[in-house]
Amino acid sequence: MIETRKTIAAIIVTGVYLLTNLLGGEAAGPVETYQSWSDELKSYTQSVCDEYNVDYSLALGVIYNESRFQSGLTHVNSNGTVDYGLMQVNEVNLDYLNKTLGIRSMSELLDDRTGIRCGVQLLAYHKQYTGNDSAALLRYQIGAGKYKQYLRKGRYTNQTHQQVLTYQSELASYMDSLQ
Repeated sequence: MIETRKTIAAIIVTGVYLLTNLLGGEAAGPVETYQSWSDELKSYTQSVCDEYNVDYSLALGVIYNESRFQSGLTHVNSNGTVDYGLMQVNEVNLDYLNKTLGIRSMSELLDDRTGIRCGVQLLAYHKQYTGNDSAALLRYQIGAGKYKQYLRKGRYTNQTHQQVLTYQSELASYMDSLQ
C-alpha cells in the first residue's frame, strides 16, 4: 500500500514537472540546470563518481537527460517497466542492486543520494564489461541483452546515447572553465 502511494505520488510529481518545464516554454540547458542544482548533491555525486571511477560529467549528463536534475521522478516505459530517480534506473536492476547495495525496493531510488549511488554504480558495472564510457553508457541505457544485439548488428549508438554524450561534453566544458 505504501509502495503504491509512493509510486502514485512520484507519477504526479513527474506529470507536474513535465507540464511546467517542458510544455511551459524553453527548458534550460544542462549547464544552467546544473548550476541551480543543490551544492550538496553536486558534491555527493562527485564523491560517488570518484569512488566508482566514473566520469563526473558522464553521470551529470545522464542525470540531466533522465530527470533534468528533478528529484522524485518515475517513468513507466512502453514495455511496462518503471524507471526511478534522478538517473532513471530501471526496475529490472533490482536483484543486482539488492545484491550489491542492499536495495530492497526501487522506491528507495527516489531518495536522491540512493538513486545517484545506484546509477553511478551501474555505470561502473557496465564499464567493466565494455571498457569505455561511451559503450558503458549505451549498455546502461538499453540493457545488456539489447546491447549484445546492437553489437551483432554493428550498431554502437542511438539518438538518446548521442544526446547524453552531447550533454556530457557541454558539462565537461563548463567544469573545465571553472578551473
